[in-house]
Amino acid sequence: MIAELERAGIAYDKKTKAGPSGRGTQGARAAGYAYESANASFDLLARRTLGKVPEYFRVEQFDVNVEQRYNANGQRVTVAMAVVKVDVGRREN
Repeated sequence: MIAELERAGIAYDKKTKAGPSGRGTQGARAAGYAYESANASFDLLARRTLGKVPEYFRVEQFDVNVEQRYNANGQRVTVAMAVVKVDVGRREN
């Protein structure tokens, strides 16, 4: 992964251990992910591995509800609702 970080132009400390620990691109590729045409995804993965992604928000809690019911026309429909409580800059939203 380090050679790929160098190619991506992301600054890193040469002592950083990132690689075949099941994390990073090797672990992701083993799970079927491909980064050849996904530069932004690779960039984010590399920065997260190196601890260079700021915490823009933190998920405090979430609730997801999925139900099937009949609508006004008598058709069976699936309805999903999600509620997420996040902390953004020390403000709850």
